[in-house]
Amino acid sequence: VASVPLLVVEPEDTVVTPVGHFRSATLQCESSCQDGMSVMTSWHKDGVAIEMASVPSYNTSNSLLVITTTETNDYGGILEGMYYCVVSNNLGTVRSRNALVRSECSNDMTL
Repeated sequence: VASVPLLVVEPEDTVVTPVGHFRSATLQCESSCQDGMSVMTSWHKDGVAIEMASVPSYNTSNSLLVITTTETNDYGGILEGMYYCVVSNNLGTVRSRNALVRSECSNDMTL
């Protein structure tokens, strides 16, 4: 029986981590369908669909969104915001919870 996608893993709040001269954060959004129907996943930041070819760099691999910036003087601020995923198939759409991404140095945002 065909079904609307079900979210199995939703993105969680995270802190941007420094990796050398880079800043990065990883979010996960995993879904399933009972009949194995293919699903399409899109990511959003602050209510706007993310363009994968933008700055900071966004990469998706399976259920992960990896966000990276080389803006070393930004300390991860460019990555900060509310993220969520939207999973859809021919039968419907499911939206995940919001996940707050913040930098280590951010004092005005709390998890």
